[in-house]
Amino acid sequence: MACYAASTIPPINYGSYASPRQYYPTPARGPVYSSTYSAPPKTPVGPAFDERVPDYLSTVKTALRRLLNENKVRNMPVGFPFHVTAQNYDEVRLSHGPYEFKEYFSTSDTRSSRSHCATFSYALSRSGMMTWRITVPGQSTDRRELPREETLAQVQLHPMALETAPFGIEFMIRPQILLQALSTSLEVGGLVTIQIANEKTRIYCRDKHIYYSSGEILFVSTDHLGQHEIAAIYQP
Repeated sequence: MACYAASTIPPINYGSYASPRQYYPTPARGPVYSSTYSAPPKTPVGPAFDERVPDYLSTVKTALRRLLNENKVRNMPVGFPFHVTAQNYDEVRLSHGPYEFKEYFSTSDTRSSRSHCATFSYALSRSGMMTWRITVPGQSTDRRELPREETLAQVQLHPMALETAPFGIEFMIRPQILLQALSTSLEVGGLVTIQIANEKTRIYCRDKHIYYSSGEILFVSTDHLGQHEIAAIYQP
C-alpha cells in the first residue's frame, strides 16, 4: 500500500484561516500549534442533519456516549470501522462497502426503564467522503405516518487519509478512533470530520488551552453555518 504525507491529503472545503497565534517548539513530538479563526467559508456547508434534536432524545444521546466512551458497543462487525466478508468457507476479506448494524441498549430514571435501538451505518457519500452515522427512530405526531429517522451523530473521513502513515494502519486496527469521533459528534450535535494535523493546519479552536502537534488526530466539528472548529483531539 502506498503511503503519502499527511500534507498531501486534499483540503476538506474549509475556509481561510489566519496565521498561528502561538508557537511552542517541542522537539520530542514536533512543533505544536494554536490557531485563530479568520473568516467563515465562502460557501457555508452545514452538517448533514438537524442539530435541534428533540429533548426526549437527550437521555438516548447520553446513553450512547457512555457505550462509545467505554467501548461497549456489542454488535459492531468484525473489521470495524469497516467489515469483513466471507468469499469462501476458508477465505475472508476486509470490505469497504456499505453496511449497517443495530445496537440495543436501555435508559432508566427513577420511574422506569426503556429499551432503545440505534442503527450504526457506513457508506461513501456523494462527495466521496467515508461517512458513519448513528440514527434512531423518531416520534411522529401523525399515527398514519411512519416516524422518520433522527440522525444523532455523523463522522466523515477523506479516503486518502487511509493511505497516510501511520494513521491509515492505526485507524484500521483501533476502533476507538471512530468511537471517540462518534461520541464527539453526539456531544457537539453536529458533523465531525477526522483530520490529521500537519504544519499547515489552521483551524479555529474555542478552547485556547488546546494545542496539537503534527500527526495528531483532530476531530473537527461543523456547525449549521458551515463554520469549523477543533472539538477534540483523539486520546489513545
